Amino acid sequence: MRIGIDAYYAFHYKTGVAHYTRTLINGLATLYPGIELVLFTDQTTELYQPDFPNVRVAAAGQDIAYHDWLSHPALQELIVQSQPGIFHGTDHGLPPLQNVKTVVTIHDLFFETHPQFYAPADVAYYRRVTPVACNKADVIISISDFTKQAIVSHYKVDPDKIRVCYQSCNQLFFERVSEERKAELRRQFDLPGKFWLYVGAVIERKNLLNICKAMHHTRDTSDTPLIVIGEGNDYLETARNYIAEKDLGERIRFLSYTEAAKGSLSFQQARDVPAFYQLATALLYPSQLEGFGIPLVEAFASGLPVLTANTSSLPEVGGNAAMYVDPQDVKGIADALTRLHDEGLREEMIAKGKQIVQNFTPATTITPVMETYRQML
Repeated sequence: MRIGIDAYYAFHYKTGVAHYTRTLINGLATLYPGIELVLFTDQTTELYQPDFPNVRVAAAGQDIAYHDWLSHPALQELIVQSQPGIFHGTDHGLPPLQNVKTVVTIHDLFFETHPQFYAPADVAYYRRVTPVACNKADVIISISDFTKQAIVSHYKVDPDKIRVCYQSCNQLFFERVSEERKAELRRQFDLPGKFWLYVGAVIERKNLLNICKAMHHTRDTSDTPLIVIGEGNDYLETARNYIAEKDLGERIRFLSYTEAAKGSLSFQQARDVPAFYQLATALLYPSQLEGFGIPLVEAFASGLPVLTANTSSLPEVGGNAAMYVDPQDVKGIADALTRLHDEGLREEMIAKGKQIVQNFTPATTITPVMETYRQML
């Protein structure tokens, strides 16, 4: 069985779709050594370097803008040359193909329902490619039941055409980092003994500003700092301006912008991120909207308590293991931070997280995808 996978995001980005694609590839290659995977991208990068005997990279060898990628002649030529039995579009879109079975992964429809959180060019792109892909694909993979219901409601797709296949995370999150390596990273990044952790793009819907406001609210009762792993643009500057205005600079650090992070390939490839989870006190992820919310799984696998939002797909993923807040309620977030200092509560949340994460192991989540492929051929 030869499966072609759109791996553009995997080679170029650090966002949720990129992690989804890399985890999917790694899981398929490891669990099913008898299949052949062909990864399509414009160019290879240091960000992702798959090393599996059953994985081959088909690169166009030229710089192609993402919005042009699926319709670019270079991709068409690569697919014709590789002749996959199935092509898997991992981010809402499919190239125009003939005589090839196709499956497309839909992560969310927030570009339709909440376009204010996205760049206009991205909204236009996803509104153009997503309904076409949903119509043309032989099978649609939705990463959550929440997203499946949105697809059915918004695009009037037959529910039987959609398979819900949950995400997993990098296998490294399920492994314990050595005490020596954690101590080395603590020194390298000058980490405090206790800290809250935020992982994800620094964009409006992920709600970092309200976390900062909650930390200002608790300034007299808690000095636990926040470590932010993630990058951003305009919204990042909004958060930084608030931090400066409220004199929170000593309590909130943007790790991805430090010289230590910029000079570390293992950090850029996210190989050190499991250690930061294992060193943290709790994950703060009160995102306003998520199609899935992979940091929750990463935290559960790492034995880390989770504070998240009571919206979108997050309760579906977090189950009874997470602490939930209204993402717009700053005082509610602040009260939750105070509660998270309770060691007994944290231990209880960690134990529940270890149970929940069994629903999201690589084997548990990759198997339904493989079964989908097999049913298509």
